[in-house]
Amino acid sequence: MQHKPVLFEETLRYLELQPGMVVVDGTLGGGGHAEAMLEIIGPEGTLVGFDRDEEAIKRCQDRFKDRKNVHVVHANFRSMDQALRDLNISQVNAVLLDIGISSFQIDEAERGFSFQKEGPLDMRMNKREGPTAADLVNTLPSKELDRILFEWGEERSARKITRVICDRRSKKRFETTLDLAQTIEKIVPRHGRLHPATRTFQGLRIAVNDELGALEDGLRFGFESLASGGKMAVISFHSLEERIVKNYFRDKMRSGDGLLINKKPITPTVDEVRLNSRSRSAKLRVIEKR
Repeated sequence: MQHKPVLFEETLRYLELQPGMVVVDGTLGGGGHAEAMLEIIGPEGTLVGFDRDEEAIKRCQDRFKDRKNVHVVHANFRSMDQALRDLNISQVNAVLLDIGISSFQIDEAERGFSFQKEGPLDMRMNKREGPTAADLVNTLPSKELDRILFEWGEERSARKITRVICDRRSKKRFETTLDLAQTIEKIVPRHGRLHPATRTFQGLRIAVNDELGALEDGLRFGFESLASGGKMAVISFHSLEERIVKNYFRDKMRSGDGLLINKKPITPTVDEVRLNSRSRSAKLRVIEKR
């Protein structure tokens, strides 16, 4: 499945890019947003793109191999400040952070993000770093596992799920995505279109990749790297991310350091949701540095 950048036109419109600008794409993914940004800033501009996913880096290195004005960095966007220093870039004109998981990661069963496909229970965005989801599920104390599912998965049945997981793992380790998903499906009723394992997988993925901590760092370093009049656009996909972005932007506005470009988040059109159902929960917020 081809990756479709979410809120594509809206993001470009609100960033107000111009030829010659220096821009940061914090989550390259398939390179769709980056390609469009490059078309606007032209050969005299500079784009620095980040991704922690090695497969995304390989895709974008190949896609932009002939572009002398593109720097592809294999790192989380939370490392933005150091990477920009290494490139002798003191300020940028625009920063885009497209938070969350890409279609490539969901569609590749072996990455372990999908509860609908059989694969190893991994969920690491960078396969070289840290514990897997299986490590957490099979070794964390029940209290910590319950906290992850309740706070980060926003799962109301967290305690029930944790009890079943701990009982099951004492007899046999969880190794695959479907093993965990089917275990949850047996004890949690389906609510509408939402699969019973959706929130558990969300919580584990956030924990494995420290997504909320990375977002907080990315917001801070991204905003600090902006020149006066520069803009930061952030696309979030669930309430935990949205709350962090909203609060950070609000604090910058109240301190007089930032100007909110849109007071309410921009959401996908009906047509975009129809063409790309994964865009349904996306929200775009943009701030300008004073």
